[in-house]
Amino acid sequence: MDFNDGSRIANIVGTFSLVVADRQKAATNAAAELEASAPTALVTIFTYPGISVSKLSDTLQQSHSGTVRLVDRLQNEGLVVRARSNSDDARAVTLTLTKSGQKRVQKVLKLRRDALTKILAPLSEQERGEFCGLIEKILSSLNHTVSDGYVICRLCELAVCPLERCPVARSAK
Repeated sequence: MDFNDGSRIANIVGTFSLVVADRQKAATNAAAELEASAPTALVTIFTYPGISVSKLSDTLQQSHSGTVRLVDRLQNEGLVVRARSNSDDARAVTLTLTKSGQKRVQKVLKLRRDALTKILAPLSEQERGEFCGLIEKILSSLNHTVSDGYVICRLCELAVCPLERCPVARSAK
């Protein structure tokens, strides 16, 4: 087999992405003290206070009813507050985090950052910069919309990657 045809790098990238996703998920689940999409929901509500259940559902890529059940759990845990939306739809609600929810998000983001930093530990500072540049180049080349950005960046820390520097936001069509 010819390993210069791109198949090896594709395999390595696939394996690397699974390791990153698995470790990120383990860290965020542990930090949130919840599983499934709860950590992502908390971070999304933190990033977009006042987000609607419908937009949260789109961002999490799960059904509306599943998102409503998730929000019920988060509200019962004292992490999220529902409020009536100003829209014409009487059923529409917006979501914000409680102080407890905000603290939980900070823990989620810290443990996520720690897990990802540990993965990058074998690289020198220069190699990390080069690697980041390559990833930004790839992210910038992906064909996506602004709405896709909510999904792609659903666990991002806007404090360390503000929209004006975000390769996903800058390249959205």
